[in-house]
Amino acid sequence: MNKKKKITALVILENHFFRDENGLVWCNRIVDYDYLKRYLAVFDEVLVCARFTNKAFKEQNCLLVSGDRVSFLELPDFQGSKGLITHSRVVRKIIKEHLHCFGCCIMRAPSPLAYLLHDIFIKKHIPLAIEFVVAADKMIEGRGFLKNLINKFLISYAKKMCMSANGVSYVTSYVLQNVYPCRALIENSSRYFTANYSSIDLEKKLYYEQNWKRLPEVFHLVHTGYMDSYRKGQDTLIRMVSVLVRNGYSNFKLELIGDGAKFQEFKNLAKELGVLDYIVFSGLITSKQELLKHLRKSHIFIFPTRSEGLPRALIEAMASSLCCVASPVDGNVELLSSEFLVPYDDISGLASKVAYLMDHFEVVINASKVNYVKALEYEKSNLVRKRLEFYQKLYNLACEEE
Repeated sequence: MNKKKKITALVILENHFFRDENGLVWCNRIVDYDYLKRYLAVFDEVLVCARFTNKAFKEQNCLLVSGDRVSFLELPDFQGSKGLITHSRVVRKIIKEHLHCFGCCIMRAPSPLAYLLHDIFIKKHIPLAIEFVVAADKMIEGRGFLKNLINKFLISYAKKMCMSANGVSYVTSYVLQNVYPCRALIENSSRYFTANYSSIDLEKKLYYEQNWKRLPEVFHLVHTGYMDSYRKGQDTLIRMVSVLVRNGYSNFKLELIGDGAKFQEFKNLAKELGVLDYIVFSGLITSKQELLKHLRKSHIFIFPTRSEGLPRALIEAMASSLCCVASPVDGNVELLSSEFLVPYDDISGLASKVAYLMDHFEVVINASKVNYVKALEYEKSNLVRKRLEFYQKLYNLACEEE
């Protein structure tokens, strides 16, 4: 890379951060210093903009974010759309006061902060790249006229963001691009660019080929996902277990890996339906190696998610050679054939599909091989090149604007 100028990139994240008494910054999910190195590979410095809480995270779940060439722009902590509205003025004020501190901006979208801040960078002609990671049509859960109206606005504005940003990367190959096209897809210009890559970080050494030789005495079903809402489908899986038991199946265990505000609610639901003995609530597993151990002991990964971009959880399961069943939403359709796609609200259909797979283990074995090969497309070295090329184009544009 022929770097000409020192460029600091503002990276806007939706995660919540915490600064301890020693000045070190921690995150409760996903983001650590290694995560930020993807930006530092191109930009001289990274200024992380995110919400900071006064409450320390559980020690076992903390991820250290502080490191060389990383600084922080701290926003007040808030939760939900109501909190966003309440703090919108002060958040925008903080950003405007620090426009001189960076030469370009990268934000993940659709997200509350992206919706709130996007127009500032456009109006100030600050080079902007969006990493578009999920469809915008289900950001507001539930049904009703008002929620449908809000979702329509979110979809419309997400399309506007993609068309106005200089660069847009997508986690899908075509699904999100078809609904939320960016300017680079319709205009040939050095000021506008696009790419597709997943945010997953999966090295070849983490892949695992199963070698099942006989029908298992107990089928291990597994799901991974945060339990902050109903989006990942844990409630659907618990109800599916109830249907399987009523239909006479007992030779299985479902493991739910994850934690969040609805953890106890999901556990109570399993108890109410009388299927708690068939479900293992493993909680949050932050170690990648430990998570992969759990996946490799399983047979079928089930993912009835209501909305996704290109789910890392599903790719990790495929890389562990698991047979996978998911809902036909967003990027899931790029990963699995229609045979293994069941609508997220079709509980009986999902139970029938899982029952069929337990009755036909040869299908499970064949699917595991197909999934392993497909997952190789998302091996780290294949994605790093695309990601760095995308960031380099933003860097070059920022240099021109200096």
